[in-house]
Amino acid sequence: MQSSEPPGEEKSVFDPYPLLPTGVNVTHFAHGNQHQHGLSHDEAARLLVAISPFNVKVKTGSPKTIVGDPPIYSLPIGHNLFESVVLNLPMPSNQFTGQDERSIGPVWRTPLSSEPLRTTPTQSFTWPCRFVRLVPSGERIQLMYNGKGFRSLPRWVDPSCAVFFGDDKVRHYRLEEGAPLWVDAGPLGMMREGTTSRWSKKWKFARPAVVSTALEALAAPICTIRFYGWRTDQAKVYEWQRSELHIPVRIALNGRLAAILMEELGKANSVSRALRDGLRALYPREAKGNKDALGCTTSRCERMFWQRLEREFAPLMSRFAELPDNAPDTPSMIENARKPWREAIGKAAIEQFEASAKDMDADSDALERQVRARDELNNTLRKVLE
Repeated sequence: MQSSEPPGEEKSVFDPYPLLPTGVNVTHFAHGNQHQHGLSHDEAARLLVAISPFNVKVKTGSPKTIVGDPPIYSLPIGHNLFESVVLNLPMPSNQFTGQDERSIGPVWRTPLSSEPLRTTPTQSFTWPCRFVRLVPSGERIQLMYNGKGFRSLPRWVDPSCAVFFGDDKVRHYRLEEGAPLWVDAGPLGMMREGTTSRWSKKWKFARPAVVSTALEALAAPICTIRFYGWRTDQAKVYEWQRSELHIPVRIALNGRLAAILMEELGKANSVSRALRDGLRALYPREAKGNKDALGCTTSRCERMFWQRLEREFAPLMSRFAELPDNAPDTPSMIENARKPWREAIGKAAIEQFEASAKDMDADSDALERQVRARDELNNTLRKVLE
């Protein structure tokens, strides 16, 4: 991240380090003015490796990584560290020549231009999302330059991330508010290239290149993939999630079985929306004119709903993995494999609805709202699950 040219404004060396006071920041453990504190050269060098490479102190929509806002990263896990490193190495592609791959190394060896149009996987590993320059003053360092790095590349495809292609653009798969990470992680490990996006039929899905490599390279029935995702807004980090799935290889490589399994996650999503609507209908005037009605209640119930289903997803994958390749041609096989999952979806939705309904008012209007909301939820469950 270090730059020979002064990037941005001159600030306190503790600007990216929250344990000591800087500017108007107040801490409970180190009082005083920022000019009373400094670092030795050795301490400043160690501080550099502790700075987050993600530049979150920028306005919404501004680049924070090589692909903009942080996407969901996929990390195939091997039986040991060496195997994990090998599984996550990007494979050669047609985007670059062999000479490009060998000669264009990390950023500190082959500096990028101010407006780079392309890069290689090796260079992308050291993509400067921020620039830093320490300002020495005798034996102590009190000031530094801390500024924005390079912009994201519009056509760059990160081999560790899932992407959607369409309209001559690339859109990386990002963590969404509401659903837990494992709900998105399932498709990332099983959806094949060319699958239609949920946003638009014009967008086509491509799972992470490292995941495809791991599925084909591992001589094992199960592929373990760890997923990381976060949501930010300027300097705020709303949530950071980590999830690990043990995906049966034969399902991920069987497009028909994987597609049916993804449909089952879609069923759960539909019921989750119905549960949210049913809970909001318990509010007076059925929440009309109040978008935040029962917001905490619905968020809590949806979270409990997905936590209950997370325990059922691994057994669902295991049952599908035991099916023969031609199982999609035999509806009874598919029905038997997914029946416990669908029963769990309905049971979890009803449990969360009733747990909230019993705490509502008991006057005649409130009871009428409960009856209508319960009937509507049950009707949706029948349509979706049967």
